[in-house]
Amino acid sequence: MKNRIPMMKPTSRTSIQRRFEQSCATLVFALLVLVLMPASALAQSDQSQRFDDITVYYSSLPADQLQPEVAQRYAVDRAPNRAIVDISLRGNDAAAPDLAGTVTGTAQGLNGQPVPLQFRRIGEDASISYLADFVVARPDTVRFVITLKADQSAISHIVKFQRDYAPE
Repeated sequence: MKNRIPMMKPTSRTSIQRRFEQSCATLVFALLVLVLMPASALAQSDQSQRFDDITVYYSSLPADQLQPEVAQRYAVDRAPNRAIVDISLRGNDAAAPDLAGTVTGTAQGLNGQPVPLQFRRIGEDASISYLADFVVARPDTVRFVITLKADQSAISHIVKFQRDYAPE
């Protein structure tokens, strides 16, 4: 008898190749999510606008994305139809602390009237921000018009931005 060398079945090789291709596809997808998602999240969630005397930092996100402890600490309802907007004022010096001031504004969905935002001061001393929560009918695009003035400044500023809220 001839000596036979055991060989893999063609189906086994095909099965291994398929698993390898699926693993590669999964890895590529995961890498794309890691690379692309932070860029889009940053584009929508945390922005700034510089004026002569101050820089304004603003962000907005669905309230249900807050950690429960954070929402409880700042008395925010984590319901899926709620969102928050956060505003911070800072001097233009890179090491400047947050500034106290007055912040008012409105939020307007695509099909509605402007709704006044009730900002409340969060934090003290070097870490101050102004937080407001509001109702949002997801999906929607909300336009914000924020009027603010740092206590140290005689000038009021207006910041306008919009945020898209994806379906729940």
